[in-house]
Amino acid sequence: MTRGRPRTTEHGITLYGHGCRCEVCVDANRIASARKRRRMLGSEPPNHGLSGYKNYGCRCEVCFKASSDFALKWYADNQERILVEKRARDARRREANNAKDPQ
Repeated sequence: MTRGRPRTTEHGITLYGHGCRCEVCVDANRIASARKRRRMLGSEPPNHGLSGYKNYGCRCEVCFKASSDFALKWYADNQERILVEKRARDARRREANNAKDPQ
């Protein structure tokens, strides 16, 4: 994911943008992203829809419907995977309970 050669070798937000995932770069990106979200939250989104709902906290009818539609589609597309994971998780819990309390 490198975008050309970085102008600096100092770790932080710049090297994160060039693909570095060390602790310093990840923390710098987390802080920068949080600042950006705080600035955007409550301001008017440039385009209403899913990004307005997620990035700007807009709850107008258009943004709310886009988020709802996205969630319903995601669930429909992933329903089988979700059920498989739930069955596996339940089986692990049963095995753990049986190991603790054999009958």
